[in-house]
Amino acid sequence: MLEDLREYLGLIRSEAFRCKSITNGLLDFSRTRASDHVTINLGDVIASAVRLLSHQKRRSAVEFNVDIAEDLRPVSGDPGQLQQAIIALATNALDAMVIGGVLTIVASDQAEKVIVEVTDNGVGIQPENLPKIFEPFFTTKEIGKGTGLGLAVCYGILTEHGGTLDVQSTVGIGTTFTITLPAVNLNEE
Repeated sequence: MLEDLREYLGLIRSEAFRCKSITNGLLDFSRTRASDHVTINLGDVIASAVRLLSHQKRRSAVEFNVDIAEDLRPVSGDPGQLQQAIIALATNALDAMVIGGVLTIVASDQAEKVIVEVTDNGVGIQPENLPKIFEPFFTTKEIGKGTGLGLAVCYGILTEHGGTLDVQSTVGIGTTFTITLPAVNLNEE
């Protein structure tokens, strides 16, 4: 019981600092902001994001399926910003699975890149909306349910990290967002 309380308090503390970082990011949305890039294990960032999402228990009918390659190469980045991007993508996925489903996050290496796929089996994105989803303030959510900044901020974070954010979606089947980041070659450091 005491150990659970400590874990929850630790999560609350780290999330308060992450919220501060998110708020600063939103305030600086139109300006370029220097971030602290360090060599990180993206698998740890993903695991932390999934722990936070699972504690929310927003969707009891959603199953989390996480597959992080054991030998995942490190990336250079700001752990808080990358976690923010993963949480935003996963939150959108949870919102898209209105009656439940499976949220899958897979992290792997491909050539000199680290790839993270966030997949849901939700409602999908209408084809006419796909070209607009990374535009600031574009949302298909009800008034009061979304600001239209989540995907735009994710796109900005990943671009700032030298990466990309792509999407594939089929209405009625689901959506996959693919993050691609350059891997760090530890032999060159």
